[in-house]
Amino acid sequence: PRRRGHERERARFLVFWSRNWTPKLAPQRSLSNTSSMDEWLYREPSAFGGKRLFRLGLSADYGLDEAGVRAAMDRGVNWFLVTSSGKGLEKPLREALAQRRDDVAVVAFANIGWFGWGVRRGADRLLRRLDTDYIDVLMLGWLGVASAWTPATERALVELRKSGKVRAIGVS
Repeated sequence: PRRRGHERERARFLVFWSRNWTPKLAPQRSLSNTSSMDEWLYREPSAFGGKRLFRLGLSADYGLDEAGVRAAMDRGVNWFLVTSSGKGLEKPLREALAQRRDDVAVVAFANIGWFGWGVRRGADRLLRRLDTDYIDVLMLGWLGVASAWTPATERALVELRKSGKVRAIGVS
């Protein structure tokens, strides 16, 4: 069957394009030595007091078990998002916090973020569960859906930060 004119022209263009087009790749940084690899893999965000943190954080919300958490830790992951449903994270994180608290970052959501008392109680409960003195970042999660920015929640977050139980506050 004969092709119509515009189909034949389009076919010629595609053949020309595929033969003559060379993809432009972004320049690759050399990661051949350990120091430049570490430079790329780790950062020191100011919100975490200058802690040297792995680029990827870990949350165990979607069924990641204790063995998976330990495998991630063995590969350098050292900042963790703690929620009420990430049970596989608690035991290995508690151990890591006990051994090297200054190298591990904990980010958490206030469980009951609608009221000031809920924010305080959630933070205190998390501190006990993880057996640690402070949370690096405490956030009101799902603002407007699962939490609210009210004078009471703001006051509770600021009080927690001033007391040293929380180093930084935020919203998500």
